[in-house]
Amino acid sequence: MIDRVDRFVLCVLALLLVVLGVLGLLVATDVLSLSDPSSYYSSLMQTATTVTWWWIAAIALGVVLALLGLLLALRQLTRPGGPPLETVVIDRAKRGSTTVKARAVARAVEQDLARLPGVVGSRVQLLTDGTPVRLRAALDLRSDADVNEIRSRAAQPLERATDSLGFDRVPTELWLRHTAQPPPRVR
Repeated sequence: MIDRVDRFVLCVLALLLVVLGVLGLLVATDVLSLSDPSSYYSSLMQTATTVTWWWIAAIALGVVLALLGLLLALRQLTRPGGPPLETVVIDRAKRGSTTVKARAVARAVEQDLARLPGVVGSRVQLLTDGTPVRLRAALDLRSDADVNEIRSRAAQPLERATDSLGFDRVPTELWLRHTAQPPPRVR
């Protein structure tokens, strides 16, 4: 839902900017002529100095546009699903704890997933959002790959990652995306 709202806001802003740009070009090339720009300016100045509601509306519109821009920028900067992990505590004992870098685990899982038939690329992230750890895997598939087969084959490397982390269960997001890359040719 948020993506649709963001796209709608960006489309409205883009259309507004295109219309203003086209109007500016038409005025600059004298296709659309203004009779006397100074008369428009003087009437605008008279309205701005005498009508107070105009200033209130302009300030309110500016504040609303600034808040929308800030909200849109914050949505683009934050990642969904929580911050990425730096280290994962595998085992905690009386004499110490065993930790592993989250990026090392992610690379190992990426390599396991990249070996699956039909997969041309993989990206894995370990995230936290209140749970001890959560795994997000994105696979780029060949255009002729069978999604159901890859989903079932991906379960084994993901289970292996869960076992190696020492957790009973690791919530996992698996994103599959077909690419335009053609299948390999047989020689």
